[in-house]
Amino acid sequence: MSARQTSHRFIDIWVNCPDIETAKHITDAALERRLAACANVWGRISSTYRWQGEIKSGEEYVLALKTRAELFQPICEVVHALHTYEAPAIYAFDIADVDGGYANWLLAETENPDLPGQESTSAETPDAASQDSPTGEDGKAR
Repeated sequence: MSARQTSHRFIDIWVNCPDIETAKHITDAALERRLAACANVWGRISSTYRWQGEIKSGEEYVLALKTRAELFQPICEVVHALHTYEAPAIYAFDIADVDGGYANWLLAETENPDLPGQESTSAETPDAASQDSPTGEDGKAR
């Protein structure tokens, strides 16, 4: 079965993360909220980039989330809430063809997602995670 033959468009969303912990937090939130059906994290990669007028380099991890195209924006919101970068790289690749069984699984696992802005049923929301911090939103110790 081809993705073009279904009424759904599937994508892989890639996010460069500074460390494995950030990739894990984003993965957990996306899967818990049913925004993605699966996540893969590739080991360290070397990145060189321009930032604020300077050439920088460092190591990153690539997180790939398997999902439906209509969930791209909600995943971006989750990434921005949990990522440490000011402007994280978040981009999607269209899936041109997909096996029918995989497509059915992906649809089932992303059915009725817990979208950002809705009341969450998850204990692992960005707001709940920040409450575990020893400091409040104002930066002062609790």
